[in-house]
Amino acid sequence: MQCLLQVPARADALGVVQSLARTLADSAGFDARRIDLILLACEEAFAGIVSRCTSDSTEPVHISADLSGLSLAVEFHDREAPPAPEEDAPVQLDVDGPGDPALSGLGRLLIRSAADEALWESLGRDGNRLRLVFNRPRADVAESAPTEQLQRYDRSAPLAPEQPYTIRLAGARDDDWFQISRAMFRAYGYTHPCDDLYFPERVRELNRSQRLVSVVATTESGEVVGHYALELAGVVQQAGGKSSSAETGFAVVDAAHRSSGLMELMRELIEAQARAHWLSGV
Repeated sequence: MQCLLQVPARADALGVVQSLARTLADSAGFDARRIDLILLACEEAFAGIVSRCTSDSTEPVHISADLSGLSLAVEFHDREAPPAPEEDAPVQLDVDGPGDPALSGLGRLLIRSAADEALWESLGRDGNRLRLVFNRPRADVAESAPTEQLQRYDRSAPLAPEQPYTIRLAGARDDDWFQISRAMFRAYGYTHPCDDLYFPERVRELNRSQRLVSVVATTESGEVVGHYALELAGVVQQAGGKSSSAETGFAVVDAAHRSSGLMELMRELIEAQARAHWLSGV
């Protein structure tokens, strides 16, 4: 679901902004506490824009919201003065100034604590943009799988018997996404820098949206014992012509199936997918 909203940069428009955020947060399945944090982040984002307006400003604020299977993303685009550098400074209490004490940098601190991602951008003559991302609630693999299925790989485990393997794109079986998350957890624990890999639903959505192309190696019984991926997020492709390069990664092989050449076999399919996406390199 994608929504566009245009409001004046005035404090009395905040209720409209909050209404949009609440409606989408409800649709995304966030609990009451998380919704309150989302509303807080949107309030601080909009208040920050209003505070930079001049009294005679007529420029509207454009707000876009994108609710996907992964997250709720909200962007604020304004053409007011850029934020001052001190707005991103560590929070400091000013008790010596006139009137009530003031906290500098508090708005951004609240936004960062409420959102999973917060990116402020200066667009030059096109103004300013703030992108907030709130990941949808999901249980990671460590919360959804029995403990016995999550035992860490034994690096010295005996090798599995020689057998034929299948190298294919993930998604042919419904439990592929869970098995990929489980394999990553068993190999890396919680040390892998990409949080999405621990959530089967996120791995599925990343593949369905073509931001990620997952290749798996499976045994005869269908167990996923290897994973390798092509990361397409942010890549602009130009079908039929020279295009961008993408990154490969998120690689893992079950320790019992090491030395079977699975990484090389998965890489061959990864490169075939890169060519199918008209990439110039990986």
